[in-house]
Amino acid sequence: MAAGSVNGNPLTFVVDTGASGVVLGRADAARAGVMVDDAAFNGEARTAGGAIRVAHVRLARVRVGTIELPDVAGIILDVDGTLPLLGQSFLSRIDKVAIERDRMTLTKL
Repeated sequence: MAAGSVNGNPLTFVVDTGASGVVLGRADAARAGVMVDDAAFNGEARTAGGAIRVAHVRLARVRVGTIELPDVAGIILDVDGTLPLLGQSFLSRIDKVAIERDRMTLTKL
């Protein structure tokens, strides 16, 4: 878990190295000012619960701890309640990831 925000809206992310993007449900996206209409949900993802419609977006700012990155690829799921995921569109832009016991440290040089 990691405390952060999207466009200044506080969120608690699940760090998911297997997720391609920063993933939000509709409710979290709306609170962050990312408005997506039904027509934008033109993709599909497979989840443990089955197929779900997705919309691909650009997030103006994503912050985790003291690291804030602009223009991050995001995926909005066509559901209201889901845990936000911090995926590779953010993690791949970090210079150093260190894991020691139960703590992950991200460093942007």
